[in-house]
Amino acid sequence: MNWSISKLKEMGKVSLRGSYWNAVLVSIIMLLTLPEAAGTADTVQESVRNSGFDITVIITVLGGLGGAGFIATLLRVFLLNPLQIGCRRFFVEDLYSPVDLTFLQAGFSPNYWNVVKIKFFESLFITLWTLLLIVPGIVKAYEYRMVDYLLADYPDMPMEEAFARSRQMMQGEKMNAFWLDLSFLGWWILTLFTAGLLGVFYVSPYKNLTDAALYAALSDKMRNGG
Repeated sequence: MNWSISKLKEMGKVSLRGSYWNAVLVSIIMLLTLPEAAGTADTVQESVRNSGFDITVIITVLGGLGGAGFIATLLRVFLLNPLQIGCRRFFVEDLYSPVDLTFLQAGFSPNYWNVVKIKFFESLFITLWTLLLIVPGIVKAYEYRMVDYLLADYPDMPMEEAFARSRQMMQGEKMNAFWLDLSFLGWWILTLFTAGLLGVFYVSPYKNLTDAALYAALSDKMRNGG
């Protein structure tokens, strides 16, 4: 499947029309699992997080030795990260036909501890690269962008394979994925003028389904030896 930004965004729009309210609900759940959701709803940060770059995890890790920070870290590692995997699974399945919310359980499958471990190390690696230099951290975030989707499809996948396959899928695609994210900038700016409502009820589910379409396109490319 040869992909283009316009093709992926059209897939996202079509899928959203077929399961609008479920997609909105799952997008809200994803938003609520983010550390910054405890404060004001910064929809620009949400866009960055959906691209795989969780800058707020730095704050969580650095504050992890404090009581509230430690509890927040545990909550993220053992509950919110697996829930995000379930959300990714929902959007991948919903891309082709409307599905129910049972797919949100995907991150809590019998392979729960594998999901917890891989997500922990993914965040740790990105954090360490970001602490070294911001740009390498962003590059690593794009390199690991497919890890969530791979875990959603294959929760028993070993950590080394998940990282390696994500790197392979994103080889030569990181800049293309960046332009895909940037193509939503206008929507996020408009969201700021609607007190976040446009993001909640349209942009976030549209973006999440478009990201799922990117995963589908890159998976197809891998299968065809592209």
